[in-house]
Parts: sequence; C-alpha cells; structure tokens
Amino acid sequence: MSFVYRLLKRVMLFAMPPDYDKVPDKEQYMKNNRADGGKPAASFDEVEVVTIPNPPPGPDHYPLKIIYGGLMRMGSLSFAHALARLGFRTHHLLEDGWEVWDDVLRAAEATFPKPGEKPKPFTRKDWDKMLAGYDATTDLAGMFVPQLVAAYPDAKVVVVQRDFEKWWPSMLSEIVEGNFPDSVWKVWAIKVIFGWVVGASAGYAMRRALAGWFRADDLEGIKRNARARYEEHYAWIRENVPKERLLEYRMGDGWEPLAEFLGVEVPQGVPFPRVNDKVEHRKRTTMRLNWLLPQLKRRVLVGLAVPAVVVAISIPLLRVFGLV
Repeated sequence: MSFVYRLLKRVMLFAMPPDYDKVPDKEQYMKNNRADGGKPAASFDEVEVVTIPNPPPGPDHYPLKIIYGGLMRMGSLSFAHALARLGFRTHHLLEDGWEVWDDVLRAAEATFPKPGEKPKPFTRKDWDKMLAGYDATTDLAGMFVPQLVAAYPDAKVVVVQRDFEKWWPSMLSEIVEGNFPDSVWKVWAIKVIFGWVVGASAGYAMRRALAGWFRADDLEGIKRNARARYEEHYAWIRENVPKERLLEYRMGDGWEPLAEFLGVEVPQGVPFPRVNDKVEHRKRTTMRLNWLLPQLKRRVLVGLAVPAVVVAISIPLLRVFGLV
C-alpha cells in the first residue's frame, strides 16, 4: 500500500511547481487566501509565527549531536528555540516544510511495521538525509529515540518529561484526535486528499507514526496504551543511554543546566523561550490548513487535466496506427 501511495502521489504532483512543499511566508499565505476569495480562519496577524532562530548552515552542524528525549506537547518548540539560541541548528519537524514527511513515513514504516510488511530499513544514511544540515532534533523525533540513539551513538540525549496527567490531555486533543477521526471517510481524506492530491503526506505519516508508537490502530487503543507507552519511553532512555550522555531537564530549569551539559555559554539577557501553547498551536494548525486548501483546488484540477490531456493526445495516435 505504501508503494502505491508514493506512486500515485508522484503522478498527482507531475505538473506542480517545484516549491509546492514549502511552508508559506506571510505574503504567499495572504496571496493564496485572496485568490481563493475566502476569509482565513486565522490570519498571520493572529498567529505569532516565530521562526526558529537557527544559525546558518555549515559543516559544524553535522552529524546529529543532540537528541530530544521528550515527546510532542512537552514544550518541544520552545526547546527547539532554546537549542538554536545556544548555537545548534535544530530540526523541528512541524516547522521544516512538507517534503520531510515522506522521510517520516518511511521511518515510521521501518520502525513500526505492520504484520506481513517487510519495509526497507531506515538506516543512518536515511537519517543523515532527513536531518542534513542539523545537529539537533526535537518534536516527533522523540518517538524515534531508540533508533536515533543507535544511529548516532555519540549524541547527547536531553530528557524532557512532563507529568502524564498534564501532558496527555494536550497530546490527545492537539495531536492524536485530529489524526484519528471517528469517520472512515475522514481517515481516507487524510491519506487520499491531502496525501495523493495535495501532496502533503504529513497527515498519513503522522498517523502511521502515532499508531506505531502507541501500538494501536484506533483512538480507543491509543487511549488504553498511552500511560504504559509513556512510562516505557522514559524507562528505555534511562536504562540504555549512558549517564554521561544524558540530561534530565524540566522546562522551567532555565539556561544553566542545559548550557553546561552541552558545553556552551549561557545567553546573556535572553529569557528562555516559551512558545506554542495550546491556543497558539491551534491557530498555527488552522493557518497551515488555510494554506493547503487553495493547493487542494489547484491540484484537483491538475490531477484531472493531466490524464485528460494524455487521453486526448493518445486516442488520435492510436487511431493512426489502427489500434482503436
């Protein structure tokens, strides 16, 4: 199925511009929505889109040096901003464009194969490609900690842990429920419309990663397994990562323990970042969807037009050769 998914996606993207998968800046976002004729549910003026202040690319930012040992909805974007302020180019999946999600899907298939599947292994070479130009990673990467630790044995791991009772309601409402809707049609919309037509595989890749990590294929199963998987996640890190490469960090500890562990100077006069709370997260999600909708309309037209043109050209040629 994953092969068919990728094949159909490439067919649908055949005639699309080369920058289709870039997260839009403010000008492009507003242009798309004006062209669509609709009013955005969340404008850029309502959402403070603060780009991660990463240092410029360079050879010093390879290979991966810092692995985020927390999970989504544990301040991962704030942590990404903090690492960037400390001089590390930080890869935060939800902020790094749409093209990265094809790699996430392959990583999820390799890490969490379904019964009967024999996916291609996701190796150090694949991680290097996905994380090229970065020396730190956060966010969804927390679900691949064992794989990243194996691929980068010299990397340091920073454990960020939020109490389960505070973390799970946010994780459930902001991440899980949206990827596991209660309708079969909505599930297929994630895969077919946004994946094959729009070319944004984020929804399907996220769903596959979540299902694999929680070891469940539906929302109820995820709810049942949530606490156990949370506890297993942190137990694995503490049992398998050498103490000298491990930092137990709580959001709120400030710069000092993090800077000391990473061997860098504490930023002077710079408050520790705090971004992407629940309200802001929902606005940012709405912003992305508002960008995708005009893309959807355009790609549906392309998806219909390309086969129509092929048929229109092929039939006369087939008649010339007496094949029809």
